[in-house]
Amino acid sequence: MILEKEFNSEIEMKITKSALNVVAEYKGIKLRCDYLTTVKEVIGDNYRLQAVLTILMTNAIRFKSKGSKVSVQMTLYRILMNNKYRMLKVIVNDTGQRFSKSKVDQINKEFKDTYSEEASILGFRMKLVRQFIQEMNGKIMLKSDENKEVHALYSMFH
Repeated sequence: MILEKEFNSEIEMKITKSALNVVAEYKGIKLRCDYLTTVKEVIGDNYRLQAVLTILMTNAIRFKSKGSKVSVQMTLYRILMNNKYRMLKVIVNDTGQRFSKSKVDQINKEFKDTYSEEASILGFRMKLVRQFIQEMNGKIMLKSDENKEVHALYSMFH
């Protein structure tokens, strides 16, 4: 059952960062979270949002080496649909492992294919992320510059 309650999305991001900061510091990784808007209240499922943030940030930390950087940017946009809906956009960036274009394409295909049991690239945790985001009427996509950063982008309507 998906919760539909008002919550402060910036607080959810700060809680997640606080929980993961110790692990990041232990690995010598700089973890940064930026909330890029003044609108903070969202109606939705804060538990699913926090689970998605935790899994994406943990993955970004887990596969990085000392000196890497992981950053999260969260922006809440007002959507002009009776002024009731808002879109929450989250970008998780990291400077660690990069992916080839073919691997990015395969991962994005599996993110879009809700019912695929053949999702071989996505592990259990990322399948859970895909499910939670889709349950919240959202989308997730991976972008990777082979020479720079990996970006996991997701957006949800509330």
